[in-house]
Amino acid sequence: MDQPIESPRWSRPGPCSRRTPATGFGAVRTGMKRHLEALLRQALNDAITAGELPVDRPPPFTVEVPADLKFGDLATNVALVLARQAGRPPRAVADTLLARLRDPEGWLAGTEVAGPGFLNFRFAPSFWRMLLAEALAAGESYGRSTVGAGRRVQVEFVSANPTGPLHIGHGRGAVLGDVTARLLEAVGYEVEREYYVNDFGRQMDVLGRSTWIRHRQLRGEDVALGEDAYPGEYLIDVARALAAEQGDELARLPEAEAVARCREFAARALLAGIQEDLARFGVRFDHFVSERALHAESVFARARAALPADLLYEQDGALFFRTTHFGDEKDRVVVRGNGEPTYFGSDIAHYYRTLSRRFDALVNVLGADHHGYVARLRAVVAAFGFDPAALRVLLVQLVNLTRGGEPVRMGKRAGEFVTLREVVDEVGADAARFFFLLRKADSQLDFDLE
Repeated sequence: MDQPIESPRWSRPGPCSRRTPATGFGAVRTGMKRHLEALLRQALNDAITAGELPVDRPPPFTVEVPADLKFGDLATNVALVLARQAGRPPRAVADTLLARLRDPEGWLAGTEVAGPGFLNFRFAPSFWRMLLAEALAAGESYGRSTVGAGRRVQVEFVSANPTGPLHIGHGRGAVLGDVTARLLEAVGYEVEREYYVNDFGRQMDVLGRSTWIRHRQLRGEDVALGEDAYPGEYLIDVARALAAEQGDELARLPEAEAVARCREFAARALLAGIQEDLARFGVRFDHFVSERALHAESVFARARAALPADLLYEQDGALFFRTTHFGDEKDRVVVRGNGEPTYFGSDIAHYYRTLSRRFDALVNVLGADHHGYVARLRAVVAAFGFDPAALRVLLVQLVNLTRGGEPVRMGKRAGEFVTLREVVDEVGADAARFFFLLRKADSQLDFDLE
């Protein structure tokens, strides 16, 4: 049961035990940043003492990881911020600092001056050997810490409609969500993994009717699927299992009741298949939350009542939410003119329930086609009185499946896509997980089976 939302801020952790520092590559690179900052300050002091840089009070500078690793492992703007005081071009300041820079440990393989005067640095093999030695010594504890102790995070991912099997795009989102949850746990956060089951609305009605038609076809009736039906042959298996369980009973029911029964059976069967595929893929969830249940339990009605009244208004028979108040490009419909909630309306109920459970942050893994949806989700979070920045959305780009560089043809069983199960059966779960992680989430991925 969701609890009333009472406080207009995220819950904060209470007193907890002393947090252990992070270990692993992130910690080592942070240490390397500090080490490099110290080397640069020493080089700067030496250059000032030698009269090579006429600087009285050096301004602060930064050492950061470049956005693109082709520019090195670390980079600094020190020459750019010193140029005005020194009265010299930034690249000349950079050359002076490089001439004074000392690397007694031998951890730098190369340095270069780039662009208007950035200094780029690359780590030497000796640094990587040191890093590997630390990892081997730490064993399974490598990279772990308690920096997130006392804080709760929910990671929602996959959340595919139970209208068909998972495809390879879902597989990429599943791995990214699973790894995100594992990393958060490794640094001390209490993590809940949630799958939001979109089992409400028109797509479920289409599923029910598609299954009903497949059932009738198995009985020998000459009936076509229709353009809006789900074409995949997987529904033949669902209809066959339905017939084995219920026999001829469906044929004696009024069509509307038969379609409803097909819808419920197919949704359960397909969700069970999804859960099986995820388990084989090494992905687990703590909760599967049903959209239909949110409506049955009146969560949507309670969510509407909890929103500030001035954020909702009626127009042309529909109910709108003023998402523009929070920076969205236009207001969004939450209830259609026929009284049915929109997909966004259901999300308001979903987030109301989630926010009432007092997480410190939410992570939502969505397909890249949901890019325009992020603003309205943050609007919902803000409307309920919470910090919208605490909602982190990870957008995942498409996956193109190839074999030897040639596109893989779609199978009849799925209808319009290659299933995750087919890929895992061919290459194995570990290989598939590894390949899905080879590119950043916002980069399109070409998955070659060979």
